[in-house]
Amino acid sequence: MITYKTCRVCSNPHLDFSGHLGNLPQINYCSKSENEAKQLKKLPINLYFCEHCYHFQLGESFEPEETFRTYSYATQYTPSIKKHGERVVGWFHQKYSMGGKDFVVELASSDGAILHSFIINGFQNVLGIEPARNIARIAQKNGIKTETGFFSREYARKTIRKHGYADFVLARNVLAHVPETVDFLQGVRDLLKPDGIFCVETPYGRNLIDYTEFDSVYHEHLSYYLVSTLKYLMGRAGLEIVDIEETNIHTGSIAVFAKRTESSRPVSPRINNFLEEESKNGYFKKDTYRTFVATAKKHIKSIQLYVSALAKQGKPLIGYGAAAKANVIINLAGINSSLMNVIVDRNPIKHNTWAPGSGIPIKPSQEIHEINPEHIILFAWNFADEILQENGHLLRVGKKFHVLIPKPMRITPEIIQKKGSFKFYRSLET
Repeated sequence: MITYKTCRVCSNPHLDFSGHLGNLPQINYCSKSENEAKQLKKLPINLYFCEHCYHFQLGESFEPEETFRTYSYATQYTPSIKKHGERVVGWFHQKYSMGGKDFVVELASSDGAILHSFIINGFQNVLGIEPARNIARIAQKNGIKTETGFFSREYARKTIRKHGYADFVLARNVLAHVPETVDFLQGVRDLLKPDGIFCVETPYGRNLIDYTEFDSVYHEHLSYYLVSTLKYLMGRAGLEIVDIEETNIHTGSIAVFAKRTESSRPVSPRINNFLEEESKNGYFKKDTYRTFVATAKKHIKSIQLYVSALAKQGKPLIGYGAAAKANVIINLAGINSSLMNVIVDRNPIKHNTWAPGSGIPIKPSQEIHEINPEHIILFAWNFADEILQENGHLLRVGKKFHVLIPKPMRITPEIIQKKGSFKFYRSLET
C-alpha cells in the first residue's frame, strides 16, 4: 500500500480530511475463482481536500505494478468509443490543422481503439504507451504500434531518443491514475515539439460532486480534477491550458488542451469561464467535499435497501456491466452472490471470472437470454441508452431494468420517453 501524506499537485502537507467512504479491492482485477475474489485485499477509501490548490484526492492506493500486472479494462469494449475516437480526431483536424504526417503519441493507450481512429483518418505515425502488458498485447495484435511502460519524464527521454518529438500527445483517463503528476506532465512537455499540443481527458470533479458520482471513486483514481487545479498543475510543469471541451464520456469529462508555455498559440477566453464558475459555486471550499462523502454514504445505504428488496422477491436478479463502477457499488453496498445471480459484460477478458470482493460470476452479455432474469441492474448507467436500445426486446416482454446512480430507480417506459429528464441518458448526446 502507498500512503500519500502531501498533496500530489502542490505538495501541501496540511490536507483536510473529507471522510472515509469504505474499503475496496483492486477494482479492475477479475479473479479466477469465487474464493480468490472474496479474499482479495482491500484498502480504505480515505478522501482529502487541499485548500491551497483545490485538489480532491485519495490518501492511499495499491502499488501501480500490482494494479496493472493483470488488467481487465480495454477501451474497445466501451460503448460509444468509436464515436468518441472520431470526435478526438476531429478536434485535431479542426482546432489545430493536424494531419497524416504529424506524430501522435497516446499515453495509457489501452488496446489502441482511439489510435485506430487516427489511423483510419490518415494519420501514418502513431505510438501507444500502455502500462498493462496484457492490454498492450491486444493493441499489438491489432496492428497498433504500442510499447509497454509507465510514462514519466525519464520515459519521455527514451521515447524522444527512439522516435523523436511529438506533434500531439493524448492522455485519456490516465492523469487521475498518476501519483507523480508534475513529473508526468514535465515528461509530456519534454516530448512535445515547440508548437505541439497536449490533450488530457479526465472526469470532471465538478460532475463528481454535483451528481454524487461515488462509483467513480476507487484506488486507481487518485485524483479528481477541477480546471483550476489543472491550470495550477500544468503551470508547475511548464504547460499552459489553451482550450477546453466538455464531453459525455465516463459520466462527464473535460478534454483540456495545453501547449508549452513559450508557444505562441492563442488561449481561449472560455478557460476563465470555468475558473469563475468553480469559484462561484463552492468548489474551493472544504465543506463541499465533506458533504459529498456524507451524501455518498446515504446513497450507498439506499442502494443496499433497494437491491435487498429486489432480491427478496425471489426472482433472478443480474447486473449489466462488470466495469469498475459496478465493483465500487457492489463492494461499498455489500452486494454479493447471495443477492445477485450474475453480472453480464461484453468484454471477453472478464468472461468466466468472478467480480473482485463480491465473488459474483461474470458471464458474456449474450447469456442474458439463458439466465432469463426478472430484474436487470444497469451498473453501466452512463451507457443506459445503448444498452436499452440493444435489449429493447427484453423491455417489451416485461423485464425490469433499474439504475442505482444517480438514485436507485426502475427505468420505466415513461422515463424512457422523457429521457432528457435524467442525467444518465446524456451518454448518447452529441
